[in-house]
Amino acid sequence: MDWGDAAKTTDRGDMTPLDVAEAGRLEEALAAHAGRWVSFQPGGVETLGLDHDYSNEATPKAVYGFEVDLLLPMLRGIQERGRKKGFHYLVDGFGFVRREAAFTYAAEGPMVFSDSYTGVLGDLEALRDALEGRGSPGADVAQRWLRSASRRERGTGCRGDAWLLVNAMDKMIDAHLGLRGDDPFLCSPEKPGLWNEMFRELGYAAFVDRDAVLTGDLRWQTAVFDAGALRGVERMDNPAAISNAPPPGRRFG
Repeated sequence: MDWGDAAKTTDRGDMTPLDVAEAGRLEEALAAHAGRWVSFQPGGVETLGLDHDYSNEATPKAVYGFEVDLLLPMLRGIQERGRKKGFHYLVDGFGFVRREAAFTYAAEGPMVFSDSYTGVLGDLEALRDALEGRGSPGADVAQRWLRSASRRERGTGCRGDAWLLVNAMDKMIDAHLGLRGDDPFLCSPEKPGLWNEMFRELGYAAFVDRDAVLTGDLRWQTAVFDAGALRGVERMDNPAAISNAPPPGRRFG
């Protein structure tokens, strides 16, 4: 999804690309956490959860992170190839990895994996029924997307079932809130919470996005909707944050 600049109000931090040394320090710090996820947060955040401010008014309220197993080869690539324009935009294009704190963790519970999810018909039916029970106009939107999804050839990945689910939910929420406008994706302070509620209504604790379908920011990211699904959370200072960089070594002429 392309939500537009106006919808992207969450602070991303310093956007300076990682250099070789910074990539090496971050790789070393994350190597012991292979198989887990990592979330980069501002330095004042001491615990990982959903009780912190969330200023983005378009995307689901969640604990966002990355799969460490995907980050590690990208960080090694920066070290092996040096800086190249546009190289691994996930690592150096959005500033998340410049935040001062890094939390590593696992998540437990039912999840949507964008590259293998095929359950859109059943989930749209469940959302339609839930919205009908509330007398919400979002139920009619769910029914229209359900008819469309049942008629088209579907699959996984980009433009697959996960894409259909996310886009249908966006339009259901707009209808439920009475949002109208010319922008393709509309904003409201209530929208992130409703996104979260709908995913939990379907029984999902998390979304593993490998196809840029959830927020459109990044091809690979994870989102945990239920703080109770977090497991083994560990906090460390992020060695790739500008403020955490070691002082430059003394040079002798």
